[in-house]
Amino acid sequence: MKVAVCVEAQPGRAALGATALATGLVGADVWWVHTGAAAMDVSQVPHGISGVMSLVAPELEQAHSSSMAVALAAVIARLGCGLVLCGVRSDAEGTGLIGAALAVQMERIYIAQVSGLSWAAGRKHVEAAVALDGQEVQLRVELPAVFTCVPVAAAVGATHVARQHKVLSLLDVRIDPATMRKASAWASKPVPQPRPKSVKDAPSLMQALTKRQAR
Repeated sequence: MKVAVCVEAQPGRAALGATALATGLVGADVWWVHTGAAAMDVSQVPHGISGVMSLVAPELEQAHSSSMAVALAAVIARLGCGLVLCGVRSDAEGTGLIGAALAVQMERIYIAQVSGLSWAAGRKHVEAAVALDGQEVQLRVELPAVFTCVPVAAAVGATHVARQHKVLSLLDVRIDPATMRKASAWASKPVPQPRPKSVKDAPSLMQALTKRQAR
């Protein structure tokens, strides 16, 4: 079973926690998957990682989470991964939306706040420990699925240069660069706010505020 761990250019605690959970699955073929404007440094990849697959394109520099999900889904489909793990939130001002957006894009089961994993039912399912209302519950989840993982205390261990590092372009995964640019530009536009109307007296002010709250 191939397992993808989505990482940023400099993997943070959450991504490394997801990596620790993935490499703890006996016999899993674990790959780091990265999308961004520049290739990541693969000289210090944790042991247990089979390789790194990166999609590098300038159009991804300021991509919205939905656009990043499209790019990640294309790479993961190319790898053929049945289980995808994301950090619950990146250290670099992440929004925490990538996992959910990726699950929607790939039409897969989505579970958040995962803190432990083990195989079940001949690797067609996984047992996931999930933090819920201050307690840890066990869920048996059918694959394929996407999980977001909380940072865990387990150390990733020693590192090495990636055995395999494949760098792709948008065209390699059949994504139109122009479409990606438009999507990123649209998502980055600020939401227009209605300009307040000028008022001359207190009754007019109260009336204007009431109308705005009723919208």
